[in-house]
Amino acid sequence: MSYVEQDTLSVFDFFEMLPDERAAIDFIEATRWPDGVVCPRCNSARTKRIADQERYNCNGCRRQFSIRTGTVFERSRIPLRKWLYAMYVIQTARKGISSIQLSKELGITQKSAWFMLHRIREAMDPDLEVLDGVVEVDEAYVGGREKNKHARKKLGKEWIKGKQIVLGMRERDGPIILRPIRSGEKAVIVDEILLTIAKGATIYTDEARAYFALPLWYTHETVSHAIGEYVRGEVTTNGLESVWAIVKRAHKGVYHSWSRKHGGRYLNEIAYRLVEGNVRIPMMTRIRTLTRRSFEVQLTYKELTHE
Repeated sequence: MSYVEQDTLSVFDFFEMLPDERAAIDFIEATRWPDGVVCPRCNSARTKRIADQERYNCNGCRRQFSIRTGTVFERSRIPLRKWLYAMYVIQTARKGISSIQLSKELGITQKSAWFMLHRIREAMDPDLEVLDGVVEVDEAYVGGREKNKHARKKLGKEWIKGKQIVLGMRERDGPIILRPIRSGEKAVIVDEILLTIAKGATIYTDEARAYFALPLWYTHETVSHAIGEYVRGEVTTNGLESVWAIVKRAHKGVYHSWSRKHGGRYLNEIAYRLVEGNVRIPMMTRIRTLTRRSFEVQLTYKELTHE
C-alpha cells in the first residue's frame, strides 16, 4: 500500500488514507514486518496466519501472537485506527492535546485516552545518544506563578518547591533533550551535562554560576542576560528559549499542570514533536517513524500509576 508523502495532511486526508481498521492493520504490519511476518518472541519467520483472525501461529516457539504483541498497543481493545489517529493528532497539535479532548474525538473514556497518550509518549522517549558539536544549555522552572496563587498556597521564599526544574540541551540542528532534575544545584546540573554531552563539544549558556566549571571539559561561551545580551555572534541560547516558550504554553494552555512523576513524558513529547515530528517531514513519514518506535516499548497501567 502506498501513501501520499505530503508535508501537511488534513484529518479528511488521513481518514481517506486509512478508511477502516483493515487499512490500519495493513499499515502497521507493513511498517513492522516489511519483509514478511516474524515472531516477536523468537524472531522466527516460520509463521502462519490463523484463519478468520488477526493472529498468527509461530512454528518456532509454538506460540500465538498478533501485530500488538510486544508493543504499546498490547492488551488494548482500542482499534488500531484510533491509535494511529492519536499518533497523528499528537504530532500536529503544536502544544499537544489533552486526554479530555482526545477522548471526545475518539469516542473513548478520558481514562483510556490518558493511558493511550502516556503510552505514545513512552515511545517518544529519546534514545540515549550523546550530543556533540555546538550545544545550547539552559534550565527552566515549570509551574504556576506565585502571584496567581491563593494566599494559602503561596510558598514565599520557598517558591522553587512548587516548580519542576528542567535542564534543556539542544544540539544545533539536532536532537533536543529536556530532562527533569531534582535541583538547580551546580553538581546536579554538571553531572547531567557530562552524562549527555560529549567532552570537547562547544556549549553556550547564560551566565549562571552553575556553568562556571564547564571549561574543564568543554569549550564554553556565555551570554549575559543580566545586561540585556542575548546574541553575540554565534553565541546564544535563543534556540532553547523558543523551546521553553512551547513547554510553558503547553503546561499552561493544554495540560494546565502535570505531576513531577509524569513530567518527563510530557517533556519527551514536546522535544520529539520539535525534532522527529518537525513539520518539514512528511506527515505519513512522521506517523510511520512513531509507529516503529511503538514496537520497541511497553507500558502497563500498573507501571504508569505505581507510586
